[in-house]
Amino acid sequence: MLGLVLTTAELEPDSPVENLCGSCTKCIDACPAGALVEPGVLDASRCISFHTTERKGDPAGVSDLAGRLFGCDICQDVCPYNAAPKSTYEPRFQPRPGFEGLDLAGLIALSPEEREEMLNGTVMADYGLDRLVATAKVLLGK
Repeated sequence: MLGLVLTTAELEPDSPVENLCGSCTKCIDACPAGALVEPGVLDASRCISFHTTERKGDPAGVSDLAGRLFGCDICQDVCPYNAAPKSTYEPRFQPRPGFEGLDLAGLIALSPEEREEMLNGTVMADYGLDRLVATAKVLLGK
């Protein structure tokens, strides 16, 4: 989890995190967009996650989304340090009702009200429901 603490307290900085990657390039090799251009360097203009979560504009202008509707964690999925993630039973981190088994065509078929209700309070709603549907249509070739 990522977090942020805002404070006026004087804090002693931690030592830098040790680079544990060594000669591993699994994330670089697995990135379908070639966004990881060298160890420790991300070209956000190529990153599928950027294009499907942050970028403004028509998703049809992106050449390849690798089948991803919202976000992309392929680099995280192949990282050996993420091989055994701890699971949680925290209800706020469980899939929301309606998401499991929903495909792209199903998302498009929902009424705007159904989409809004389902996605309300998620980062996908912040992205924009119309843009999410437009991305789904791009992925389906519509």
